[in-house]
Amino acid sequence: MPGVPSRRLSMPRLLLFSTASTVLFFVIAEMIARAFAPADCTSPARFARYLEAIDSHGPVDLKTSLERSLPMPYDPYLIWHPVLNYRGPNLGVEVVHNSQGLRSPEIPLAPPPGTARVLLTGDSTIYGHGVPGESTVRAGLEAELARRFPGRTIQVINGGVPGYSSLQALNQLRRITGRYHPDIVVVANIWSDCALDTFEDKAVIYGTGVAEPLNRAAQWVDERLSPRSALYCAARHLVYRLRHRECQGMPPLCGPDEAKLGKTPANVVAQPGTKRPPAGRPRVRLEDYRANLQALEARSRKLGAVTVFMMLANGVELGEYDDPDGTMGDYPAYREVMRAVAREAGAPLLELTPLFRQAREAGSGPLFLDRVHPNATGHRLMAAALAERLADTPETRAALQRADR
Repeated sequence: MPGVPSRRLSMPRLLLFSTASTVLFFVIAEMIARAFAPADCTSPARFARYLEAIDSHGPVDLKTSLERSLPMPYDPYLIWHPVLNYRGPNLGVEVVHNSQGLRSPEIPLAPPPGTARVLLTGDSTIYGHGVPGESTVRAGLEAELARRFPGRTIQVINGGVPGYSSLQALNQLRRITGRYHPDIVVVANIWSDCALDTFEDKAVIYGTGVAEPLNRAAQWVDERLSPRSALYCAARHLVYRLRHRECQGMPPLCGPDEAKLGKTPANVVAQPGTKRPPAGRPRVRLEDYRANLQALEARSRKLGAVTVFMMLANGVELGEYDDPDGTMGDYPAYREVMRAVAREAGAPLLELTPLFRQAREAGSGPLFLDRVHPNATGHRLMAAALAERLADTPETRAALQRADR
């Protein structure tokens, strides 16, 4: 009507009103989400509660050619994750996991003042398959360092997980083990990288083709928003719940070949009573192995830690076992990559094969339980050699002796 002023909002006011309404909506939604679940869904305990709520199938049973088994729930970035606070048998010995799912004593994430920490990354060799907890390289290294550095508190954390490749160890460092604020990170991943299998870790975690960069971008966002927003956690878990259903309750089996293989692709996770087809390719390609080792060193440096590369020995090269099917893969090539990465980074490198050979020649007796897993004697040898290297290398000795970061 003429003479009646218009009540329509101007464009700037409309934009301001829309922005304020959107922000208010997300603030209220975040408050509601926090009332039901805390933020930081990247923590193993938080993710475990989510898994228990959606997984009617229970923990995935991790089976290997040695017919050992440990309960391993699905994890989108780690493929599998050890059960938290687990206590049970493994190859005739009892294993105990802490609240983060690691075979280590329960310690706070933040180190007390004056405490130095050494983190070990690796697969079942570092985890200590078939070896009592007090005889593992973790326990032996901690005792050796206490003897060499009297009056200092040095804690050793066992980040080894059965079957973990360098990619899994990298994501584990980003999400879990890096929270322990290590002063030294010992990288010992190799066997689960070069071993021939029926899947590739990168494809299972990130997909292939255009999906890979999108999934990596999603992980970047995930790492930054998950610890801060309960609303984001809820949305994230909804996505994984849908994927979980899509994969018929077996998320670790969902990979790029699932359509070809009828949604039951052969993987390191096999259901009881099923037979795995012959392995055919390394789980981590050689060029990806190099990139993962470089990323592990860079991530450790970002945490303020010194990186040490430890090249493992095996029972085949020592003549204790054979590898008739060749499933160990081209491990000499992977060793060359580790040497090159250590040299380029200026990082200490400990090669264990010569030391193991010397021990055998000196009459030590068998050092392995199978092709790649050292027995208790082998673990003691690893611990002593690593302690000596850490004590004698200036960078690592300084890292162990400094009172605070």
